[in-house]
Amino acid sequence: MIACDGCEEWFHGSCININSDQAKYVDKYFCPNCKEKDPTLKTIYKQKYKDREAERLREKQREKQRRREEKKRKEERRSRQLQDNDEPSARKKESSKKGEMSKEEYRKLKK
Repeated sequence: MIACDGCEEWFHGSCININSDQAKYVDKYFCPNCKEKDPTLKTIYKQKYKDREAERLREKQREKQRRREEKKRKEERRSRQLQDNDEPSARKKESSKKGEMSKEEYRKLKK
């Protein structure tokens, strides 16, 4: 249960969307009725909670960045693989231009 620091009414955390973990860090809480009367009132969290939330946000951003980089590396690998797959056909064309036979041409001649 959390008490409003404005009107001193008590509220269930679940009724005001504050879970028990968050409730530990509430420094000052103002209910919706008090906030309606004075829109400048806001729930104030202890510094420890702010630090924890900031670290959680930073970790989330680092994870997002890591996923972007991993995606980019995969795309680069795919691109290199496609280039590598295209090169043998280019080599065949070059070798036939030089007067050399490809393996397929050699097999046809043998038959």
